[in-house]
Amino acid sequence: MPDAAAEYAVEKEGQDFPLVVASTPATARHRAIAVGTVILLTIAAAVIAPFASIQVGRVDAFIPVLQTVVCVADLITAVLLFAQFSIQPQLALLALASGYIFSGSFAFLQTLAFPGAYTPAGLIGDGPNTAAWIYGLWHATFPAAVLVYALSKDTIGVSKLLGRSTKATIIITVVCVLALIAVLTWIVATKTEYLPVLFTTDVRFRTRLPNQINLLLWPWGATALIALLLRRRTILDLWLMVALLATMPNFLVAMIGSSVRFTIGWYAARCFVLVGSCTLVTMLLVEKTFLYSRLANALILQRRERINRLLTVDAVTAAIAHELRTPLGAIALNASTALSQLRSNPPELAEMDDILSDIEAESHHAAAIISNIRDL
Repeated sequence: MPDAAAEYAVEKEGQDFPLVVASTPATARHRAIAVGTVILLTIAAAVIAPFASIQVGRVDAFIPVLQTVVCVADLITAVLLFAQFSIQPQLALLALASGYIFSGSFAFLQTLAFPGAYTPAGLIGDGPNTAAWIYGLWHATFPAAVLVYALSKDTIGVSKLLGRSTKATIIITVVCVLALIAVLTWIVATKTEYLPVLFTTDVRFRTRLPNQINLLLWPWGATALIALLLRRRTILDLWLMVALLATMPNFLVAMIGSSVRFTIGWYAARCFVLVGSCTLVTMLLVEKTFLYSRLANALILQRRERINRLLTVDAVTAAIAHELRTPLGAIALNASTALSQLRSNPPELAEMDDILSDIEAESHHAAAIISNIRDL
């Protein structure tokens, strides 16, 4: 029972006083910025949509550059989420960080497999089809991780993970995720003869299967978005929804506007993916900067408060010393007078009664001062 009470106290404290961005409630300002971002993305998608099918020049360096940035952004996001987990352990944060490892890793692996990125046929896989299948894995695993996060963030908290250190949990999670990524990549890179063919060349689809895959990926991402929308509370939830919304045009372009690589829609869709990848890492870095600023201000105020407290204590001590000095001085003077009269020859005892009465009164006065100080 004491352990359960302690765990409940930890969870309650984390709710009352948010320790990380993942538990910080979204404010009206955050919601306004997020809505503005979504509106801008919607306008951009609407402007590009009529020109999505237009074929433009092939830029082989586009995919390596863009998806390397996506990979770096996603892996940095994963590191920041693991840091959040180390402060406030929650299974939901582990799931979300794992999703960003999936996203960043598959983005880089698709670059290695993409025809023309580093070599005419790609560094891994069979050329056109491996890259397409890695793309499908990329956009299937990330919404799955978001869905796990959305469904578990309110039910599984700190108490469920206290049995193992956060460092060991993070290491085990990363190893398992990387192992799964390696297995999936090995399948789509070396066993393509057992998989449906998506491309006849490195540009055009062979069948309608890629469109059908995108038709499945869009509602899959929408499912994660709806689950997050229904359970949203924090800043992390809000900007994770923006990140998911930013990737939606990627599938719509492939389904409706263009099923061909190196078109305006194809380039724009990848740019939307980049925006989605950079959204959460930008939010985390900005919020951490604000948190650092507030912490620095709090430390400055604490130091000022300490200085003021020391000055106050010094003033109070001086006042106490002044108040006690008066009765103690009177006691010392009366005691000295009494000793002088007792030592005279013959002893002078006429005023001894008044002197001792004064000493008694001043001692009571000093005691009263000390009692008043104790009361304060």
